[in-house]
Amino acid sequence: MYNLPTDARSRSDFAHLPLTQRPRKLLREKPVQAILAFILLAFLAWNLPSPWWEGRVMELRPELPEPSGAFFAKKTEQKEVEEVAEVDLKSAASVESEPAESPRAAAPDAGQPPDASERPPDPSSERKTGPTHAWTYPTLPRRDIKLLETIRTLESKLKKPPTELKRPCLEFASSHLTPSRRPLCVRRALDPLYRQLRASALGQAERPARLSQFGDSLIAGDAFTGELRRLLQDQFGEGGFGFIHAGKASRFIGTRHLTVRTSSGWTRHTILSDTGQTNRLGFAGAAFEPNGQPTLGIYPHDEGTARSFDRVGLLLYRKRDHRIRLAVDGEGRDVDLSGPAETNVLHWVNVESGAHDLRFAGFSPGSIYYGVVLEHVGPGAVVDNLGMANGRAPRLTLLDREQWQAQIRQRHPDVLSFAYGVNTAGEDPASESWLEKYQNQYETALRRARQASPEIDCLVVSLLTRARRQEGRIVTYPSVEPLVKTQRQAARQSQCAFWNAYRAFGGADGARQWYNNRPQLLGSDFAHPTRAGYQKLANLFYASLIEGFRRYLEERIRRTHLPQLRHSHDDFSAIPQSAPHDVE
Repeated sequence: MYNLPTDARSRSDFAHLPLTQRPRKLLREKPVQAILAFILLAFLAWNLPSPWWEGRVMELRPELPEPSGAFFAKKTEQKEVEEVAEVDLKSAASVESEPAESPRAAAPDAGQPPDASERPPDPSSERKTGPTHAWTYPTLPRRDIKLLETIRTLESKLKKPPTELKRPCLEFASSHLTPSRRPLCVRRALDPLYRQLRASALGQAERPARLSQFGDSLIAGDAFTGELRRLLQDQFGEGGFGFIHAGKASRFIGTRHLTVRTSSGWTRHTILSDTGQTNRLGFAGAAFEPNGQPTLGIYPHDEGTARSFDRVGLLLYRKRDHRIRLAVDGEGRDVDLSGPAETNVLHWVNVESGAHDLRFAGFSPGSIYYGVVLEHVGPGAVVDNLGMANGRAPRLTLLDREQWQAQIRQRHPDVLSFAYGVNTAGEDPASESWLEKYQNQYETALRRARQASPEIDCLVVSLLTRARRQEGRIVTYPSVEPLVKTQRQAARQSQCAFWNAYRAFGGADGARQWYNNRPQLLGSDFAHPTRAGYQKLANLFYASLIEGFRRYLEERIRRTHLPQLRHSHDDFSAIPQSAPHDVE
């Protein structure tokens, strides 16, 4: 037994006692408390689900080097995420809207189409494939020519996208043939979005261009949609933030450059859980009913994009007349929501243009609330974040068709975009029967989206990736590539545009490249990008959007001048032809 000396009663001498004789004193030591706290936090992080990604908060993965021919692993190439270039669109908007002097000016790099002043079209001339084209077009204004030149300049400043944005043709003109003897396409997927972007670029738009993005956890955090929103608004004008849920729809819903605070007092219904309440669900697949006195607060940050707006929309299902309380920067006002009962409503409230703190209260029991829309009147762009963690495309088929389509028409986006797959891809190969079932379900959801309105198009963004470590290497799941092909086929059969995020990401080797990149672009779960990765992904998609916008402007110019050509001697070789992009 250790004998305590008489002069060892001080704290310093007592520290020399064996651990078995001083447990209580040991627990009072701050270093020991810090170690125990760290162990407790690590245990919780290892077992609790993460609010930011699928899986636990912390996963221990050994950082093994990639195999190489040398004794040491190859040094990772250092890469940085670059800022995307911009161009000034004011020069195109300021050009007088007078007709161009000649068709040659419309396509300066396309040869010499016949001048319309040579002689009028021969009415007796008729194509073997059909009657003479009877449509009439206005003469092309100079501002369209200037806009095309400006967008070409912008495209040249961007890195060429690794994959093209596929835009299938939705309408053909049988009276005109292309050089390949195919009917001329007069409308492609995404034309409504590009038409609105063109109007915004020329300062003629009465509302912003709207892209509503559905998706899973890769979308829900607003990292991808927030960066895409910034890119579009920096170039085409700030149109507002877009849609915001009335309550908390899933574990983590991000709102970049805005703080959203939702109180208790809501009964939540979502597409993820309440499959028996599909008639209650709305535009974004979530609905909120008051069961007390809930409130909703929206507070813009001091800096950032999409913070300002000049009108506030409240999306709800009205069961009876009522009022709610809206405070704008602390000044309260009553919002009258009177009108026909049992109807979907998007009620707009005008406010002074700027960034405002908003607080909603006084929600009526019985009515169903879906969310708030923040927008500007006039030119610009808006990107709605409609993602939910653990979301899957087949669940969209559970939504009540009429209710969903009615609210789509009220929100009236120019394109409904869908990005799913990270929760669907499995570690084992996918069977043919399972892929066929998945494609049928995806096509059903896309078909319902397209049927909501002929003025709304659809877009499918493929699965990005899903990978794992295997024998020290990062290996993509074998189900990923077949799933991407199935999503592409579903988009094609549904006449939706398609963007292959998997190919833009780098394909099967993309997970290794993005994970080893500096800054790191892919998280340790090998499924979700890092903050820098989301930025890069949005930049890649934005570059494809701009490339598609340039093609849209070129095709619009060609279609404008076709009726001016002599039908018996149409020289389509003189018309600038883009590479076909409605097939993979």
